[in-house]
Amino acid sequence: MLLPIITTAALVDSVNPCAFSVLILTIAFLFTLGRDRLNIFKIGLLYIIGIFIVYILIGLGILQTLQIFTNSKRLFYKI
Repeated sequence: MLLPIITTAALVDSVNPCAFSVLILTIAFLFTLGRDRLNIFKIGLLYIIGIFIVYILIGLGILQTLQIFTNSKRLFYKI
């Protein structure tokens, strides 16, 4: 049940202006190097997939951390 929620949150969070500006700068740089459009498309797609995977891993990491704290309340109170 939580994996679809995390996946949706990763999709929403990965659409941010900072990521798009870095992608646009990278694409502009690759055009100046004379790369072909297919190669630039592949690099841009890998960048987008990489950002999505990082957000998924962050979401799963936070989920695991919250499960640790909810399972052992004594540890949470000691910290």
